[in-house]
Amino acid sequence: MAGKKKKEPTFVEKMLLMKKAGFSHRGAPTEDAMPIAGPLDGLRERIKKILDIGNRNLKATDMLYFIMYDIENDKVRAQIAKYLIKRGCLRVQKSIFFA
Repeated sequence: MAGKKKKEPTFVEKMLLMKKAGFSHRGAPTEDAMPIAGPLDGLRERIKKILDIGNRNLKATDMLYFIMYDIENDKVRAQIAKYLIKRGCLRVQKSIFFA
């Protein structure tokens, strides 16, 4: 039994483990507070939305993130993009989100 390797958890399994450990997405803005930018929004609209987020009254403990990824698998990439949009992240480019 010493020679068996443990199977690497999938991305979804890792996210569920993080949620179970107490990590949450409480700080994410609601859809009412921040409209989600679609992939076809113009550059000016995306910049305006990002600046609107930065102009909010943020507490010292609030953090803003850029999430960037380079994933070859179309299915996995689409699932991650859908997850980030559902969580209220602002799509800046196809694989770059602002949270």
